[in-house]
Amino acid sequence: MWGRGLATEGAIALRDEGFERVGLDRLWARYQTVNRASARVAEKIGMRPDQVALGRHGEPVQLTSLARDQWETVRQGYPSTAP
Repeated sequence: MWGRGLATEGAIALRDEGFERVGLDRLWARYQTVNRASARVAEKIGMRPDQVALGRHGEPVQLTSLARDQWETVRQGYPSTAP
C-alpha cells in the first residue's frame, strides 16, 4: 500500500474541501520532523514550513500552512476534487 500516492490524494481532497466548501483563509498542518513522508505530502500539496515547535511529548514538530491565495496558485498543478 505504501508509495502509491494515496496520502497525497487524500490531502489534496481535504485541502480543496477546506478552501472550496468550508471557506478557510488558511490551512495548517503539523508533523514530526523525522517523518519525511508527511513532509513530502505537505510539500506536494503546496504547504510551506512556518516554524518548528515542540509537540505534546517534547518531540520537534514542523508547522506548515497554506494561505488561500497560495492555494489558488498551486491547485492549478493538481486536479480539483470538486464535483
